[in-house]
Amino acid sequence: MTLIELYNSLRERYPGISQKADGLHTRLWGPPEPDFAYVWFESLAIAINLEMAAEVDPATYKSLLNYLDGALAGGSTELRDCLDAGFMENLFWQIASVKARPYWEITPKRLREFHVAFHGRSPLA
Repeated sequence: MTLIELYNSLRERYPGISQKADGLHTRLWGPPEPDFAYVWFESLAIAINLEMAAEVDPATYKSLLNYLDGALAGGSTELRDCLDAGFMENLFWQIASVKARPYWEITPKRLREFHVAFHGRSPLA
């Protein structure tokens, strides 16, 4: 799977959070476009962070996180780099550990490893 394919399929499968990410992306960068999918995944992470902060049930995003993890298997290098740097480096950013914990617990191991590799710790430390 390529990054553009993931971008398009995720937006189709998860329209609610995609619309929230679109709004954030539009305010920061202009209307979302597939050519800027990498940056859009940063907006997706921020949108999920806002959900965490609002204590939205993490089960709402378990399927999405598993979908991203599944895309890593056989995904392009660009896709892997985007989920590592664009998504996971931003997910959990400035979220209190008490609010991050339920989301961290449902985050697949590979995605957690990206976060820890960049930040040097889990968001719970």
